[in-house]
Amino acid sequence: MSFSQDDFKKALSLYGSGVTVVTYEKDGIASGITVSAFSSVSLNPALVMVCLNQTSNALEAIAETKAFSIHFLNSDQKEISGIFSKNDSSRIDFLKNSESKGLTGAKHIIGSLCILDCELSAIHPAGDHSLVIGEVKHSHLNENSEILPLLYYNRNYRTIKDL
Repeated sequence: MSFSQDDFKKALSLYGSGVTVVTYEKDGIASGITVSAFSSVSLNPALVMVCLNQTSNALEAIAETKAFSIHFLNSDQKEISGIFSKNDSSRIDFLKNSESKGLTGAKHIIGSLCILDCELSAIHPAGDHSLVIGEVKHSHLNENSEILPLLYYNRNYRTIKDL
């Protein structure tokens, strides 16, 4: 019995997760990428992990600059997730309008549920991706309790209201 990449993708689509965007800045140009694989790693020190494709420009930039920010998107930010999932200039153009920067220099996406400013701790190759471990240096929390997270499940965006 064989197990194909399509079988693997179908299986993983049944794992619901929050939607995150990682932003970074290299050579004065801010950019970012939508990331579905995010996890907390450690409480002390405060470590988090994102997985990035080894061919991603984001991986190269983060390895060089040693800094990035992770944004937990809210249910009204589906369009932002789409912008940062494309490999074109739209994500750079989007961040040109952001005046807010984190302690590590990465631009912030205003309105996110939470923003974690991270310094690079380690990069571990894992298949066609790399595990990027960041030490959280600061968090920015959205205190509006009416805002819900943007979720991704079964290849579609969802909100808690959908469940």
